[in-house]
Amino acid sequence: LPFSYVFDDETESNQSEEENEEQPVEAHSAPTTPARRRRQKEGRAERKIRRFLELDSQNGGMKVKRRMGARKMRRLENAKLMYALADPDDICEDFSDILPSTVTAFAKLFIEQQNMRAWNEFIEKDEEEQRAFLENIRDRNHENEDENGNRVGRRRQHRSNHCTRLIDTQQDEEARQHHPAYSAAACFSRMDQRFQSIFTQKRLPWTFIATNEQELRAHFLSSSTSPESQWCSPPIPSAWHRLLLHGISQYLSLHSSSVKNEMGEKFLQVRNIRAYFIPPHKNLVAFIAQIHKKERRKWSTGL
Repeated sequence: LPFSYVFDDETESNQSEEENEEQPVEAHSAPTTPARRRRQKEGRAERKIRRFLELDSQNGGMKVKRRMGARKMRRLENAKLMYALADPDDICEDFSDILPSTVTAFAKLFIEQQNMRAWNEFIEKDEEEQRAFLENIRDRNHENEDENGNRVGRRRQHRSNHCTRLIDTQQDEEARQHHPAYSAAACFSRMDQRFQSIFTQKRLPWTFIATNEQELRAHFLSSSTSPESQWCSPPIPSAWHRLLLHGISQYLSLHSSSVKNEMGEKFLQVRNIRAYFIPPHKNLVAFIAQIHKKERRKWSTGL
């Protein structure tokens, strides 16, 4: 047969294609053992449980492992259920919701501004004034406890001590001027954190700061005998300059407030609420320059 090879090639190609098509079918339809089917079933169940446990809800701080025992898996499922039923805002892991909240006396000192002001006035006194102040409070407590005639004697003694302190006022003021509470660092540390961060900047109107500080020092030093002395600034349209003047007043332990006049212009009123005025030992501009110098020195030594 001369042309039989043509038909033979076609039949061979058809047979090879049929074999290729039947081969994957045989591979897929290969029989599996019972142990293999059991492992596949356990793997599907394990993946299903892990997908459930890996949700966004919390798991009570328990670590999810690939293989866990039945008890740990049950505890994890129970924790998942409880966290799912609870409100996330109500979950408190540090037990602060059942512990009573307490505020110490030292924390109250920083919370209440009036107490903080009284504390600053106390530490600004020298050692003798602080001792006299504490003795005065102790005498008052004894007077409240006593109900006999000794109370009158204590009052007379307190009155005589007060007269003695008035006589030595000038000596106390001289000693107060050298007290460390009036150092530039101590006065700067008593300022608000906002003013401390502002004045540590490098680009500030130093002429405005130095001029106004000098005017405040001269005014309150000349009128130190009057406890109700007051200084009024000219109208300051810039809110930034008014803020700087508030910081200068706080550095000098003075009380400042913004006021409007009839024309609607804003200016500052600065008052001395104490019976004396002791300025810091160093000007604010000089103290800030000293801070910047120390920072540059640290930076250069760090290199």
